[in-house]
Amino acid sequence: MSGGERLRKRVGAVAKAIAMVALAAVVLRYLMGRGGAAGNSSAVSVSADLLALPAGRALLGLSAVVVLVLAAAMTYTGVRRTFMGDLDVRRLAPSARRAIASVGALGHLARAAALAVVGVLVGSAAVVADPRRAGGLDAALRALGETGLGDTLLVVVALGFAAFGLYCLVDAATRRA
Repeated sequence: MSGGERLRKRVGAVAKAIAMVALAAVVLRYLMGRGGAAGNSSAVSVSADLLALPAGRALLGLSAVVVLVLAAAMTYTGVRRTFMGDLDVRRLAPSARRAIASVGALGHLARAAALAVVGVLVGSAAVVADPRRAGGLDAALRALGETGLGDTLLVVVALGFAAFGLYCLVDAATRRA
């Protein structure tokens, strides 16, 4: 792989790391202030636009399936730790490799969980033909927060997002290709 492509992938990994740390901060801020007016009007608007189309429910349902498939793929990546194949960690101590694998797995699984909740919300909107049921990440966080284990789940998701951000920094530093 060329040096330019390697640099591009590393810059992308650093950008993902910054975004995930910011996302973790948003979740923690949500926990501290209990959400406030985090709007999901864009997700509702997109859902309403899709539902207005002749095959809108089917399109919205298909969107939910795509999101859920992406969440499943992220789950597979996290559980099987296939992301480790992209990293050149041969020179690192075994304990560092295990730590990277653990942080990467936790991060991938947290992203998958958040995306799965978004997929379920979009699917619910398609089933009942109510765009207000759809929502983006903010609606997914609210849905998690309203469960019996709400605060605990949100802390776990925030830690997972932070872990993924940390993994992205490691990815940028050790990217094989």
